[in-house]
Amino acid sequence: MKLSHVRSLTVVGGFKAFHSIVDKFQILQVLDLEGCKDLSGNQLKKVCNMHPLKYLSLRRTDIEEIPSKIARLEFLEVLDIRETKVRKLPASVESLQRMTHLLAGDKSKRIALKLTLGITKMTALQTLSGVEICGSSARGITAEEKVKKQEAEKKKEEDIPLPTSVVGATGAHEQRKGSGTVKNKEQRPVAALENLTSLKKFTIYRLKNFTKHSNLLLLSVIEHLSSCSLKFLEIDDDFSGFLDSSLKSSQAPPEHLQTLGLSGKLSQVPNWIGSLHNLEKLTLSLTSLSTETLNVLAGLPELFSLIFSLDAAKGNQSVLKILHDNALKTEGTIFVPPGFKKLKMLLFVAPVLPPLSFLEGAMPELQRIELRFRMIEGLYGLENLERLQQVFLSVSSQAPNDAKAKASQIKIDLFINGIQDCDVQAADQETENLTEAQSGTGAETKDDVQAVDEKLVKAATQIQSTGEIEEV
Repeated sequence: MKLSHVRSLTVVGGFKAFHSIVDKFQILQVLDLEGCKDLSGNQLKKVCNMHPLKYLSLRRTDIEEIPSKIARLEFLEVLDIRETKVRKLPASVESLQRMTHLLAGDKSKRIALKLTLGITKMTALQTLSGVEICGSSARGITAEEKVKKQEAEKKKEEDIPLPTSVVGATGAHEQRKGSGTVKNKEQRPVAALENLTSLKKFTIYRLKNFTKHSNLLLLSVIEHLSSCSLKFLEIDDDFSGFLDSSLKSSQAPPEHLQTLGLSGKLSQVPNWIGSLHNLEKLTLSLTSLSTETLNVLAGLPELFSLIFSLDAAKGNQSVLKILHDNALKTEGTIFVPPGFKKLKMLLFVAPVLPPLSFLEGAMPELQRIELRFRMIEGLYGLENLERLQQVFLSVSSQAPNDAKAKASQIKIDLFINGIQDCDVQAADQETENLTEAQSGTGAETKDDVQAVDEKLVKAATQIQSTGEIEEV
């Protein structure tokens, strides 16, 4: 085979053997280097000379930086840098005008790619996944430093026009005299997101240094993108308050969405979620789990998959208090109402699960339930789920004995009701890490996980008995 005729290549193991023959692949369009741990920065620069490349995967490599020479890959359409150490792309990426899919970040390790102006200039993007959006970096500096910073910006930085939708939607953003511009350098990439009108999939892993102004700016941009092509939206606000303070107040809900994921502190779901008639998959923070929330969701006509999850690392006492208060609104139990006509998969991933009761007529097409927990308070009404075929219970290896006993009792109840396909597992650490990665959670070490678990279980026990919690 003549290497000059090869159009697609997957390198398995190491890059070293491939390095010496890179120049011979004259028309290579697809290069998959996933998992090549010996890939260096200098070798990557050589890859950047492979002019015809359309697809480049660096996933799970040890690359920490993308060279500015990547701008030479003018035909590049897909760049996969997931599960690498790359935190920021060079400014030269703005030249990649054929780029349609940019995949970045590491959800399990909570690593994200910083949103930059260069990224927002790749206007052909359809997928932008795994980004961190920064708000105002001026928070916490002195007034004198802030004045100096603003004066320097006036002299040295170009003005970037404020998106018209943002001006119209908020009317509260800082503008330069007579020009309608975003003043804070850190917020300019947020405003410039409006340029990505072809964006279909947008995944935000973290919001950093967000202020009220930042919240309004991002909300307006999301509203604009939702009116264009956006079909898939996932936001982890890292408990910054964006979901609770801004998103639920949207006056222009993303009605064309097919997939929506909201992770963080969400004490109540936005009422507009009930109007998303095309929504097929929904992932919500467990902090929003309440009978009221389920009443809002029950009427969604196309909903196929519903997931409630909670990041164990963020499971502090205030979050547990929200869960407790949500259950108290309906006498201590979360009731699943009639509805959810097309739902087939229901998943709960959380350290602590409140008591759940399925009412008659609820989820008539539900086939599979997955519960991954470290403490469970009760599961009732499973006999009302007429099409239920599979139940998967994953109990943490650190779970208290009564939680394991409740899981066993649930299995017995299911067997009595004719559901024999029920799998109860005591999850090992590998399984728990996988679960956390799938739900966007994950403490750094086994000790971290265990410490969080102990605090959660202790706090949950206090809430159950007294309705209050002490510092733990």
